[in-house]
Amino acid sequence: MNNPVTEQPASLTTAKFSPKVMVSGHGCLAAELSDIPFLIPIYQRLYSWETEHVQGLLDDLWDAFRYGVPLNQQKEYFIGALVVTRETVEGQVLLELIDGQQRLTTLWLLASVLVTKSELELERRSQWQQFIALAQQSRLVFSGREADIKSFNTFIQNVGQDKEGRYSANNQQWLSNTAMINARTVIANFFSARANDWNHDRLQAFSDYIWAKATFVITQLDTHTDKERFFDTMNSRGIQLEKHEILKALMLTGLNDDERVAYARVWDLCADIHGYLPSELQTALNFGFAPLHNMEKNDLFSACKIVEVADNRDALTGDLSLEAILAPEFSLSVVVDTQQSAPPAVKSPVSFPVFLLHVLSIFLKENSDLPVKQKTVSLDGKKLIETFKPVFENSDKSLRVAFIECLLKCRLLLDNFIIKGHTDTANAYADWKISSRLADPCRKSPAKFTGEVWKSIQMLQSMMHFSPMNGGQRTTWLSPVLSALIAQQNAPGTDAFAQSFLATLKLHDKAYANSILNGQSLSSALGASEGNALGTQVHHYWFYKLEYCLWQLWYNSSAGDKSTLCPKPDNLSAPQLTFRMRSVNSVEHISPQSQNNGEVDAAMLDRFGNLALISISENSTYSDADPLTKRGIFVSHLKKGLIQSLKLAHIFSTFETDSSDWTNEAMAQHEQKMLDVLTAFHDEGSAFNNSTL
Repeated sequence: MNNPVTEQPASLTTAKFSPKVMVSGHGCLAAELSDIPFLIPIYQRLYSWETEHVQGLLDDLWDAFRYGVPLNQQKEYFIGALVVTRETVEGQVLLELIDGQQRLTTLWLLASVLVTKSELELERRSQWQQFIALAQQSRLVFSGREADIKSFNTFIQNVGQDKEGRYSANNQQWLSNTAMINARTVIANFFSARANDWNHDRLQAFSDYIWAKATFVITQLDTHTDKERFFDTMNSRGIQLEKHEILKALMLTGLNDDERVAYARVWDLCADIHGYLPSELQTALNFGFAPLHNMEKNDLFSACKIVEVADNRDALTGDLSLEAILAPEFSLSVVVDTQQSAPPAVKSPVSFPVFLLHVLSIFLKENSDLPVKQKTVSLDGKKLIETFKPVFENSDKSLRVAFIECLLKCRLLLDNFIIKGHTDTANAYADWKISSRLADPCRKSPAKFTGEVWKSIQMLQSMMHFSPMNGGQRTTWLSPVLSALIAQQNAPGTDAFAQSFLATLKLHDKAYANSILNGQSLSSALGASEGNALGTQVHHYWFYKLEYCLWQLWYNSSAGDKSTLCPKPDNLSAPQLTFRMRSVNSVEHISPQSQNNGEVDAAMLDRFGNLALISISENSTYSDADPLTKRGIFVSHLKKGLIQSLKLAHIFSTFETDSSDWTNEAMAQHEQKMLDVLTAFHDEGSAFNNSTL
């Protein structure tokens, strides 16, 4: 009888795993697979998860984890499915990964951060070491990607003896794949952002939760499966029914034919979240300020000759129950090739499932007398169905109709008063702006609002969108802002409306800032005081907020008396330069940590004055260069019309020809000036008081 480990199963087998089960080998299939490496075949694309995917997984794990609840009473979190087939390569048995590469690689990177956490007890770090490695080699093997194999194996063989921090959570130089570098940085930042909230037991418990309760299903294909065809079919021929489509069926169940047609069209329009609703429809409904309740359904779309959305699924406009859609025999009549879809020219700041949850939050507050226990709404798009069902499953159809009308109102407000990302062929950075017909009623297409207040509204929203305030792509500030717009007493387009809108945004920004200050001084939060250097532990929000403040001083005349705090540097005087907020998550040391170059003392290297927040690729370009070389790289981007960072612009304006000019004193002066700027803007309102600043 052959060794069962080397035999390919004659039929499909499936079992549930966690990192613990994978390492321990408990269970029949687990015992067979626990000592076999995973092979990512050459026909699969490179690792490509972006910040939002990694952050979403981490946030979901954190939301599922319940500190203080015994581990055996905690609910599992399902990461996803892995599909494998057993192969023998040069005499070694491998599990060829047909589907699930992105999820498994991300879990490996998460484990690679946990093994470096000195705060984590040795036993737990050893467990994670066993998950990522088999006999001092990576559990993940990459076909035809020697650089990735070398990176992973080098990490495993050296992390235990790493005294110089080369493999620490905040050092990604050992990785070669840009997306992996970004992903591990996001993971490191996730733990850093919660550093003040962790205690010893909480970190151990969270590690234990991921170890035992983060589950995935491994399906092992049988011997006769054409795996390449299987992979192609999964990735380019078919689509899965999305949760918001299932929810649509639930919300339309029980409506008569006319109602179902009208409200299905409303839903489809809102689901096409990128771009804008038809102009005629926006005008007919007064851009979200017209009463929609009990409106004649034929009149609702009288302004639109044709209401169609891309990829309209006609199967869902029928009177289908949720049970019918979930039945095994249900299938979509439309099949699309996802490989052919181009990225949208306009990008919404929020996905449609998360937008639905924001609208539900608003709807429940407007209908506080509803007999439902649910008063707060989780913004987890994966929990869309289970969040909606308790409210609507057994409700009268009038409640579901009222929700869809609320959805349309909120979508109109989103289109007219919330930023969206516009692709700009002349600039590498997308233009996140508010475009509305209200800005210029004479035009048939959306236009920008003008005036300094609207510029501030737009930039502040951009800061809130890209900073950690966004809550892992959940746009946590959106529902309270939309609620405030609904309650507006001022006419849209008036100065009073704009001023009130800006005040609302500032209120939520300050509330978030207060929450992360948690009673400490701003200088302490920045690591801008002697003996309190924080380096990469500085909360990224403060970098984003500083960029907004400097933009106000240098590019918006509404700064008023504050304009003298920090004059605009000469290196930003070129008229073609435009600053745009963007996603950045890598902390750069101007005077490098290696101390090979620069004049800043070792004790000062991690001070806020020596830091800037830039992208992963920009950080890699700067590398270990001296400050003058970094200045040259920064200036070369300016010549292309790109401003990497306003904080960097100020730093590089302090010297021109000699790195030795970036000294302890120069760094301290820059740091104090940035602290003064942040303090002045925080002092604007009552949400901050002088005792905390």
